[in-house]
Amino acid sequence: STSGQSSSDGFGFSDTRSLGTTLQNSFNASLTRSESSFQGFFSQNSTGSVNDQLHWTSRAADYMLTFDKTYAKQPYGINKEPELQITPHLFMPHFVFPLSPTLTIGQYSEPQTPETTARADLGLSMGPLLYNSFLGAFSATANVHQFAYATGDMKASISQQLTLNTPIGSHITNNISYSENNYNGPGNVPFSTLDVQSNQNTKFASDILRFFNGDVYNLNLSFNTAFNGQAQPVTYQFASRPSHRSYLALQGSFVPGSGQGFTTTNLQFSTPFGRGAWLQFMGDLDWKNKGRIENKSIYYSRIIGDCYEIQVQYNQNSRQVNVTLNLLAFPSRAAGFGINTNGGSIIPASFNGANIFSPGS
Repeated sequence: STSGQSSSDGFGFSDTRSLGTTLQNSFNASLTRSESSFQGFFSQNSTGSVNDQLHWTSRAADYMLTFDKTYAKQPYGINKEPELQITPHLFMPHFVFPLSPTLTIGQYSEPQTPETTARADLGLSMGPLLYNSFLGAFSATANVHQFAYATGDMKASISQQLTLNTPIGSHITNNISYSENNYNGPGNVPFSTLDVQSNQNTKFASDILRFFNGDVYNLNLSFNTAFNGQAQPVTYQFASRPSHRSYLALQGSFVPGSGQGFTTTNLQFSTPFGRGAWLQFMGDLDWKNKGRIENKSIYYSRIIGDCYEIQVQYNQNSRQVNVTLNLLAFPSRAAGFGINTNGGSIIPASFNGANIFSPGS
């Protein structure tokens, strides 16, 4: 409590018991109450919750019985009164790829709608199906849900994802992925927060072509499509180490179509700049403005006599310069001047020694 303006109380109780080797129960309850008064305005709120989970494991299946209910002046969430989830194991070993069915049934209430009804969800998770061939490593997964409600509403969803990773020699890989989501039935009926799904079926495919040579260079070209008849940007990411202690990175995209072309390219590099000194730069190349570099940030660090470190940072957008002098023998001692107070390396790494981040950072 704070003087006479506000007060809050909270109480909680938890109990977990093992009722044998295959039966466990976990119980949690909580109660909170708060009041506040300020300049004639008074507010009060109370919330209580009860959650109990009974888990039984057998050779045939797993059973989870859940009771979860929240009591509040401003109701929210989904109450399970109760819910039973059954995951069978009997016929899974007979398939060449993982197969996991789940049946969930229960009584649910959504206080904010309000809606109370029984619900059943029959779910089936298939995969991943893995297969290796001369084309590369193939993987496929699928998830199916069939929902039924005591209100008479029914809906279903099917999602699947396929990937093919193909190595080409020792310095090139190609990864193709395809995903598809299909829905049937009302999207947010009878509940507005439980089993919500889109009313539109979607398809998406991508192809990532990678050229690499250890940490010397790495180039990713990404091609995407949503099967909507519209050309999608081609994105590129390039990282390289011109030397052991230097780093260069470029990333941007190319948009097909008349009047489009290359978008702004982000450029970052860091390099030694004399003995005990480092120079870092970050900016955006505007190809539609004669390759002009915008949003420049420059960071310079120099160690003098193994005793002092000078750091200088300049940011073009804010037109700010920050200079800091650190005493290396006393790390907590420093002096700085400038018009900003958020100095530091613009590329997150330690450049006080031989440590340097990898292109994947």
